[in-house]
Amino acid sequence: MSNGTSGTTTTGTQALPTPTVRLDGAQLPPEAQRDLIAIRVDHDLDAIGMLTLELRNWDAATQRHTWSDSPLLAIGTGIEVWLGGYRPGAPSAFLGEVTGIEPVWEPDSSPTVTVRAYDFLHRLTRASVTRTFVDATDSDIAGRLAREAGLRARVTATGTRHRHVLQSNQTDLEFLRSRARRHGFEVFVRDRELHFREPAVGAPVTGVLRVGDEIEHFAAWLSAAGRAGRATVRAWDPRAKQAVVGSQDSAVLPAMGGATGGQRQADTVFGRATVTTADVPVRTRREADELALGRLRTSALTYVEAEAEGGGALASVRAGTTVGVQGAGTRFSGTYYVARVEHTFAYDNRFHALCLLRRTSA
Repeated sequence: MSNGTSGTTTTGTQALPTPTVRLDGAQLPPEAQRDLIAIRVDHDLDAIGMLTLELRNWDAATQRHTWSDSPLLAIGTGIEVWLGGYRPGAPSAFLGEVTGIEPVWEPDSSPTVTVRAYDFLHRLTRASVTRTFVDATDSDIAGRLAREAGLRARVTATGTRHRHVLQSNQTDLEFLRSRARRHGFEVFVRDRELHFREPAVGAPVTGVLRVGDEIEHFAAWLSAAGRAGRATVRAWDPRAKQAVVGSQDSAVLPAMGGATGGQRQADTVFGRATVTTADVPVRTRREADELALGRLRTSALTYVEAEAEGGGALASVRAGTTVGVQGAGTRFSGTYYVARVEHTFAYDNRFHALCLLRRTSA
């Protein structure tokens, strides 16, 4: 089957152009296209983006292994994939570099090889580092780590400037995610841009998906347990010999189309509650307020979670965007934030998508 833009495969009710694969900017050779068995792209905002290509790994005519020894798929090779076929200017579904080669020999089948690639976020995991950042905001730190990894920085500015921040025997990714958690931020790479930002739950929806149509399987779960509508951060300033207290109310967070956010709904039903953090050192009320807001963000976005599965109609869904869901009743229809997408294209004309969705209200 061709891997160019002209071929299509039928997935349920929608025809999906055959994916396009490029290695170091060049089209995948026809002989590699013929040997492709499956492509899987996995984008998870809590993990490193990953691509796997599975290929047949035997040439009967030459009696040689074709791809496990090929320089075409060497470690470090740049790889880019368009799931819906390549169009000039169209964003790719994956951009990264080859990091693993995994051949398999079975007694009753031809050899295969899986080529594994990660997006550029993996470059922040290569070494554990101990160092100190002086007179910098967390967004300043994110920008510096992006540049050191050869990436462009796309960060949301954070207000507090820290005198000293210690990176203690951590990889850059571990350290950056620890700073992101203080604000309820997420860290991911799209193309060659490092994003350090609050979840874009208030962004316009990129498309509407209907249960029983684009969505073939939908399962959701709502949990009000342990939710509090207010967060407080308390610390002690030894120089001024006084308490530093910051707080935030969940009313400041987007309700994603619901009448009220899930934390406020829990307060209404079970009584008002405040979650308090007292084990994180802060110097100013502004910093304490930032931490309180981060705590609320993290809790709010897991009030409703859902899994959506389907075929080619979900090929354009991307992690870090919002989608509309219809046909799930009054409570579970609405706007959802896409936290993870796994796209699998098999060269026996099957396409499958699994999406993890999150919502702050119901």
